[in-house]
Amino acid sequence: MNRRKPNFEDRAVPTLATDVLVRAFDTESIAWASNRPAPVLLDPVASILARCFDGEGQMGDLVNDVVAEVGVMRDVAIGEVLRVEQLLRLEGLLADAETIEGAWPDNPTFFDPPSP
Repeated sequence: MNRRKPNFEDRAVPTLATDVLVRAFDTESIAWASNRPAPVLLDPVASILARCFDGEGQMGDLVNDVVAEVGVMRDVAIGEVLRVEQLLRLEGLLADAETIEGAWPDNPTFFDPPSP
C-alpha cells in the first residue's frame, strides 16, 4: 500500500489556542497566551494571517486568498503562510502546540493571564 504524505495545501488550517489574545498596534500585533512566559510581537504580515488561523478550510485555500487579496506570486504567498504558521507553532500559540507548564506565574509583564 502506497500511503502518500498529505500535501501542504491539503492540510487543515490550524487554530489559534483558545487562550491566545491578540492586540493590534498600528500595523503590528502582540499575541500572548497563558502558557507563554512573554508576549510575541507579530509583524504586519503575521498580524493579518494570524487572524486566518481559525481551523476553517485548508492551507491551499488560505494561500489562494492571499494571492487574490494581496496580489503576490503564489510561491511568495506559500512562503509567508508557512513562515507565519511556523512562528505561531514555535511560540506555542496554536491549539496543537506544546505548552510550557507554570510559565505564566513568574511573568512580571502582565498582572493577570489573558482572558479569551
